[in-house]
This record gives sequence, structure tokens and C-alpha cells, in this order.
Amino acid sequence: KEGSLELLQWKAFKTDIVNPRYKNVLTRAVTYASRLPLALEVIGSHLCGKKVEEWESALNKFERHLDDKIHEILQVSFDALGKEEQSVFLDIACCFKGYELEELAYILQAHYGSCMKYHIGMLVEKSLIKIDKFRITLHDLIEDMGKDICREQSSKVPGKRSRLWFYKDIVKVLEDNQGTSAIEIIHLEFPLFRKEGGEDPSKKEKNDDVEVKWDGTAFKEMKNLKTLIIKNGRFSRGPKYLPNSLRVLEWRRYPSRYFPSNFNPEKLSILKLPDYLYMLPKLDSLSKMLISLKVLNFDYSNSLKEIPDVSNLETLEEFSFEGCSNLVSVHSSVGFLPKLKILNAENCPQLRSFPPVINLPSLKTLGLSGCSSLEKFPEIQEEMKNLEELDLFGTGIKDLPCSFCNLSGLWLLYLEENEMYRIPSVIGMMPSLFICKIELGGNKGRVSGEQEEGFHGILTHSLPSSHMQSLFLTNCNLSDDFFPLAVAWFPNVISLVLGGNNFTILPECIQQFR
Repeated sequence: KEGSLELLQWKAFKTDIVNPRYKNVLTRAVTYASRLPLALEVIGSHLCGKKVEEWESALNKFERHLDDKIHEILQVSFDALGKEEQSVFLDIACCFKGYELEELAYILQAHYGSCMKYHIGMLVEKSLIKIDKFRITLHDLIEDMGKDICREQSSKVPGKRSRLWFYKDIVKVLEDNQGTSAIEIIHLEFPLFRKEGGEDPSKKEKNDDVEVKWDGTAFKEMKNLKTLIIKNGRFSRGPKYLPNSLRVLEWRRYPSRYFPSNFNPEKLSILKLPDYLYMLPKLDSLSKMLISLKVLNFDYSNSLKEIPDVSNLETLEEFSFEGCSNLVSVHSSVGFLPKLKILNAENCPQLRSFPPVINLPSLKTLGLSGCSSLEKFPEIQEEMKNLEELDLFGTGIKDLPCSFCNLSGLWLLYLEENEMYRIPSVIGMMPSLFICKIELGGNKGRVSGEQEEGFHGILTHSLPSSHMQSLFLTNCNLSDDFFPLAVAWFPNVISLVLGGNNFTILPECIQQFR
């Protein structure tokens, strides 16, 4: 804020010494401009030498209308960008404000066919967008300018614009079949509507209750549509056509079990069908055409009971079916996707059948927490060094296989709210484990001492774990015999949390922790 005030003061007064009477209006101007350097320069230059009253009058005007001079200087900044940077800026201003940086980068790479992170960086450098807590933000003035530029492509016919984001425009295009080859991105998200009958908050209509009444042919003329994102709303029927140009397709509650028979998805890189309403058909024929697919998502699809054979999806990097409450089985082919980096099956309480063996050399994230019916962790066929963190909170897993140690890069492991009755012996064999948090959920009715048997097994089959520094073993039914074993097993531990166990003493050997 201090830097913004200094910039504004210098532009308005050509000095950093300012009459205290201007303090309130200067603060107000900085707030209005959201510390945007371009806007601060325009406001400061415009009000240079003006009285306090004139500042107040001008700020009242600014807050009602986008000042022409601010618009002009923002336009100059936009015009100075390269062609691709301009295009990325318009995408963000019109459709992707508030997106997480990582997701935006994925979408733009799919849309353009190449990485756009450099272009995003240039927009940040030019102060046209900001990254706040890993999310993309931009000033309202800049957002309005970007949308105005797109509207100017066709002021009266939305179907002739390159990007569509305003729900009324999109509904009109879909229901009246006004689509053209000019459209490249559609991003539909209905706001919460207020029902007739006043301001009562309870009268708000859910955005999923809004229905698009169309005949399903609206996409036929959109030959260059690359990105189609539908966040909510209902459709009276499924699409009869989808453009073969599509690279990103996200459609919540997609209104059909199948894609149109004339759709060739060979360019499709991102396919997200969250809250999918149907059982998945066999993907054999479709997956052979999905030769470019990197992201596949069926999150919160309660009709989903099984994940079928996906062995043809060799380019897949992210596969998510989180929160599928009726999902029972996942085909074994999911465990052998060579490029898969993210596999997310969290919060699938009925999931019982998971690939018994996995070999996913590229895997970085594995989500199984909340799978309360899953009793077995898969065998790790070969070394997987890219998986660094694993959270098995709330699973039904009773033990970890010896091959678990093939997760050679794993440094953080959570084993809480589970069905284990003893600490898995393989933990002592993990080469890089740094933080381990265990709370045994299967100990009810078991006698103290069974866990120490597990420790004895570890000590006879492994060397001390020199990397372990933080160890949480709460409610594990441990007795005093634990300490001499732990000293030998974890000599370099720094943080040891042992709440809820059966200790009667803290023995002298505890000083042997280095």
C-alpha cells in the first residue's frame, strides 16, 4: 500500500511531501484503483494540482463510470502485447478469472496446443493479471476492458464473437442456433437467480434448476470451438453434434450417456464430466479415438459403479473419480498407465476392488483417503520414485505390503482413522520417509504388546530409519517396551508424539534419541 501511495503522490504532486488534507482522498484513490499501477498513474496525472474537493468529485465519477483516460491507457498496455499474449489475456478476462494457476495452465496448453506459462508470466509482469494464493485475479477495470474488446467483435450478435461467457448470450446462441465458426471458447456458469416474490434469500433458485431448452444442434456450425465448459444448469436433451475441434470439454451433469456418433474426439486433451448421471459405457471404441487425452474426470458421479478398462488411454496424466458414493470397482488397467501423474479416488466409501498391482512410474499424487471399504493396498510392482506424499486417512486398509518400500521417494505418510491393529513393519524399510503419522483404528479389544511384536520384526529385517524426524504414534496401544525398540529404530527422530497409549514411565533410554 505504501508503494501505491508513493506512486500516486509522485504523479499527482511531483513530490513525496503532501498536505495532510489529501490523506483521505489519496487512500480512497488507492483503494479504488486496487493499487493497479496503470490506474494510479492515470488518476494521479488527471488530478495533478487539483483541490481536495475536486479529488472527491472526480473519485465519485470514477466509481460510477470507467474513466475514458484509464480505459485508454489500459488499451495501450493491451495493444503493446504480442498476439498470443493478447489472446491469453482475453481468455482470462472473459472466462477464467478466479481459476487456480495450475488448472488454467492445463486448459490453455490444451486450447493452444503448447505451454502458455510464459505468456501468463508476461501478463503478470505487465500488471494486467495477478496471482494471489495460486489463483488468477485481475482488476475489475481490466476485466471490463477485456470483455469490451470481445464484445466489439460483434456488438449485436453474440454468436459472432470468439468468446462467450455471459449466460444470457450463451443461452440465446444455443436455443436459437446462432452459433458460428467465430466461437472458440464457451464458458457457461449460471448465477443464483432470485425467484419472483421479493428479496427473501430463501426464494433463490438453484442455478442447476435453470433449463436450456434447445434441440441439440447448436454446436453444428461452431467449427472452431476448442474449449467448452458448462459449470451448471440443465439441458432439455443431449447434444446431437459436438465439434471435432474440441480440445477441452467440461460439462457438469452431461445430459446423455453417449457422445454424438459423428463426434471424433482425437484432439480432446481434457475431458471432465463431473456429476455424470449415467453408468459408464465400455470405453473400448471411444478410448481408441482419445489419442490426445491427458485429463479424465468423473468426480461426484453417484451413478458410477465401476471404472472400466482404460488401457488404451496411454497419454492420460490425470484421472479423478473423487466422491463417487456408489463406485465399487476400478479396473486393473488403471494401475498400468505409463504417464499418469495424478490418480484421485478419495471419498469413495463403497470402493472395494482397486488394482491389486500398480506400476505407475510417473505418479506424483495418489488419493485414497475416505475409501472406508478398501481393505488392501496394492502391490507396487517396480520402483515408483515420484510419489512423495500419501494420505490413507479413513481407509479400511489393514496392512501395507512389503513392496510398499518401492515408493522410494515417499517422505510423508498419514495412516489415521484406519482398520490397522499393528504398525506396518514395512515402515522401517522406507528409504526416504521423513514424517509419519499413525493412529491405529483396529486396536479395540486387542492387548498391549502386539505392536511391539511388529517392531521386533522390523528390527530383524531392516536397518534403522535414519531419515525419520517426525513420528506420530497416537492411540496405538503401545506399552513401555516400545521405547528401547524406538530408540534403535528411529535414532534421529526430532518430534515424537505418543498420546493415548499405555505408558507408565518415561525410561532412561529416551536420552539415546540423538
